[in-house]
Amino acid sequence: MVNGLYAEDMTVQVSPEMSPIKWHLGHTTWFFEELVLKKSTNDRNRKVFNSYYKTLGEHWVQSERGKLSRPRVSEILEYRASVDKMMTEFLSGSVSKEIRDLVILGLNHEQQHQELILMDVKLLFSHQNQNVSNGSAEVPITNRIGAFKVFAGGLVEIGSSGESFEYDNETPRHQHFLYPYQLKSKLETNREYLEFVEANGYKKSDFWLSDGFNMLTSLQLTAPLYWRFHSGKWWHFTLEGEKELDLNAPVSHISFYEAAAYARFRGNRLPTEFEWEHAALFADDFEDMHLHLWQWTTSDYAPYPRHKWIEGPLGEYNSKFMINLKVLRGGCFATHVDHYRLTYRNYFSPEKRWIFSGIRLAEDYHE
Repeated sequence: MVNGLYAEDMTVQVSPEMSPIKWHLGHTTWFFEELVLKKSTNDRNRKVFNSYYKTLGEHWVQSERGKLSRPRVSEILEYRASVDKMMTEFLSGSVSKEIRDLVILGLNHEQQHQELILMDVKLLFSHQNQNVSNGSAEVPITNRIGAFKVFAGGLVEIGSSGESFEYDNETPRHQHFLYPYQLKSKLETNREYLEFVEANGYKKSDFWLSDGFNMLTSLQLTAPLYWRFHSGKWWHFTLEGEKELDLNAPVSHISFYEAAAYARFRGNRLPTEFEWEHAALFADDFEDMHLHLWQWTTSDYAPYPRHKWIEGPLGEYNSKFMINLKVLRGGCFATHVDHYRLTYRNYFSPEKRWIFSGIRLAEDYHE
């Protein structure tokens, strides 16, 4: 994931919401050392690489991680190699089911950070107009015309059945009632979103939630993240550097506020996470439902009925964040294919734009 990056690339933090790349490497290593091996002996590493586990002691504030010049990248790579060696030796013996489950969680945790690294590197390089990759498009492009598909709804099953790895926020599986609804068969494109921009959508408060309009006013936003208008054309920054805006590509790096305002502009709405999960069971003809872009839903990130908070530090992994956040579904092109599943619940605060997020429209259905 970090091949091709210089040490200098891995130390910079251009926004409070991102982390220096070297921190991701150290944190995912510390996770195994602290929670699996339980052999953390370096107090500096414990404080620096602990993200938010208050039950495990003091931690560095995320927005201040860019102020850390030490440990150096070379030291972190040595630390990583050392813990990898200890993990290999540890797992060569007999381990309990509890430890196996913890290791699997750690591997999934690392896959999450691999995705975050690519998001963070893109944000970092956008400030320098540097290429992140060579020749690899971000999202596959489909040129078909989207149409709304009707789903009957009713009493449906939501959540993981426990047949494979799951995060605790995907359980327990439970029943949820859905009124009939419609979901659009493709993600919204740059061409479609540009119509919203050119209709002064960023200046018309009647499209926006109050907090969203306050956000765009205070930040003076006029278009999605990475969009720029110059030389008489719209351009956007991609993993391959700045390019003329591809009108057929799905619009990306959209906040929940922007997605909701755009949906209102179209006379539609965003789906709930329960509508999305139910539709995903039957939407085989939706080419971009999975592993293209995360898709905002109107659902608040909240516990499912009968959800149990895990005791100890693992209870801090998901449960303690179940407030003031919105759920996204569908994965993205940077999500590891073995990491993704239909019941996966991602969550971010509604103003975030640096994530690989897009828009899928929904609407009520009345016979």
